[in-house]
Amino acid sequence: MMDERIANMERKLVERNRRLVSEKARRREGEDQRRQRKEKIGQEKERDERKRMPASSAAMRSEESTKMKFKINLTKEATDT
Repeated sequence: MMDERIANMERKLVERNRRLVSEKARRREGEDQRRQRKEKIGQEKERDERKRMPASSAAMRSEESTKMKFKINLTKEATDT
């Protein structure tokens, strides 16, 4: 009778321990997935920023070249008259 109670208690403890370990593993997997998702989002944001940069710098370059052309035209007009 006493041995059965002890065996039953041990079995319950083992089952509880297994359940806790599996819950902990599941939680860890969830944390890993969230971390990976955050990293992926961060990488996508960086890539998008890099894509935007050349366009803005190209726009700035074309704006600067337009300004230079305008200045050249003004100096030509000034020398022509």
